Amino acid sequence: MPEDYLSAHWVKLMSALSVEAEVKNYDFQSVIKKYGQSGRYYHTTSHLAAMFLWYEKFENFIEFPNAFRLAIFFHDIVYSPIRKNNESQSAIVAQKYMEKWRCGEEAVVQVRELILSTAKHQPLKAHPDFGWFLDIDLSVLGSPANDYRQYAEAIRKEYRLYPDSLYFPGRKKILESFLQRPRIYFSVPMYELLEKQARENLADEILRLS
Repeated sequence: MPEDYLSAHWVKLMSALSVEAEVKNYDFQSVIKKYGQSGRYYHTTSHLAAMFLWYEKFENFIEFPNAFRLAIFFHDIVYSPIRKNNESQSAIVAQKYMEKWRCGEEAVVQVRELILSTAKHQPLKAHPDFGWFLDIDLSVLGSPANDYRQYAEAIRKEYRLYPDSLYFPGRKKILESFLQRPRIYFSVPMYELLEKQARENLADEILRLS
């Protein structure tokens, strides 16, 4: 179960932040509940779990692990395909929780900027943590072809309110913007692991949308 795996990460994180046990348990359920909302097919606890699996592989490269892990938990806590401000609203939610936990202002800023970087999938700062965060968030692009197709189908379900005549051109524009980048992944390890497959997956989906 993704929730059990995420709970273990949450407990470690809350302990690192010195959050009281009864508070951290209640807040975990509140956060996880958001990712189980009706209409979510990709932006779920499974997505968070996948990100933490990648985090575990490369955590030695992360300079600010607490902010990084908080950003994972909160980066999609507000998600609706019809909204244009999911990232900024998610950052606001994260800030409210962190203020309740009495986290320092520096940490709040770090988490907010990591989350806001996902809006255009461009780092707001040159710090390596930002590249790692975006790479891990978009690791699905470089997944095996069958897994990628399941991801693409899940995204289509989330945008089910839009007819193909609107969804296809919009989706193609986003995919093509990634292919036009010199590189999709910022970190060397993720680039070497996923770049080639990601470009093949994106090209394949664009072909299927045409």
